[in-house]
Amino acid sequence: MKKYILKRILLALVTIFLITTLTFFLMYALPGAPFLGDRPLPDNVLEQLNRQYGLDKPIWQRYLLYLNNVFHGNFGVSTVYINRSVTSIIMEAFPVSADLGIRALLFAIAGGTIFGTISALQRNKLADRIIIIMVVIGVSVPSFIMGTFLQYLLGMKFSPWFMQTFHTDYRIFPIARWESFRYTIIPTLVLGLRSMTSITRMLRTSLLDVISQDYIKTAKAKGLPGRVIVVKHMLKNAIVPVYTMVGRMVGSILTGSFIIENIFSIPGIGKYFINSITAQDYQMTMGLTLFYAIFVVLINLLVDLGYSLIDPRISVAKEI
Repeated sequence: MKKYILKRILLALVTIFLITTLTFFLMYALPGAPFLGDRPLPDNVLEQLNRQYGLDKPIWQRYLLYLNNVFHGNFGVSTVYINRSVTSIIMEAFPVSADLGIRALLFAIAGGTIFGTISALQRNKLADRIIIIMVVIGVSVPSFIMGTFLQYLLGMKFSPWFMQTFHTDYRIFPIARWESFRYTIIPTLVLGLRSMTSITRMLRTSLLDVISQDYIKTAKAKGLPGRVIVVKHMLKNAIVPVYTMVGRMVGSILTGSFIIENIFSIPGIGKYFINSITAQDYQMTMGLTLFYAIFVVLINLLVDLGYSLIDPRISVAKEI
């Protein structure tokens, strides 16, 4: 077990190093440079800014300096958000993205588990067909279209009807911003819907495979209650592939969605990431990319180590 953990940690460090190096050189390979906007700065000001941010040094010196800063936990200072460090921006924006991601993840897991179980137990019946149609729609429709549609349906149609019918100024489904709970409902649904449909499809397939196993027939022959059979025998053995899928989703969901955050004007980390790319804010882009990489690699590591806890039959030693 210790050897496996050490091996995984070493692989994670190598992965992060390669991502850091690749991101650094790709950013500096792009045409253009910081501070070259629509209104060019005077040469003396531009020279001073380049010197201040170390852009006047050779590329290899900048690379070594960046590695040294990263090693000490310093992601640099943004060239767009003046006098603000990348770390402070991450500390401010990531909790918002994580809040949205946790809500969406809980919605996806709860909905996927319920609909996946119903679909498997009601195979080829009306409930199963309705859920399959829902899954196809959820997987096929892009999130920005679904977000716009729900903004129109719930925010612009249902909310005014609700206000007029009940004679209130309370807008139950605001279409933008991130303030109270009601502001989180639509973006949570949009961000979690695709993950929920994926979990539903995977759990249905896994449960259908488990249902045909001999130990399920034995449990039914013993006269065990249906709820006990479903929870303790079916779901317990069908959850491993679903756990793998959810583990892979966690990294992307908890870091937020660039598209969803822009559609709903959510002050999450996605806004800064998009702005940093378009403005060629090297430090911000590299810092956020590295942050994403570290987060996803750590989540994948925890997922791999969690297999033995979910199913003791999976031996970590066999994977070494």
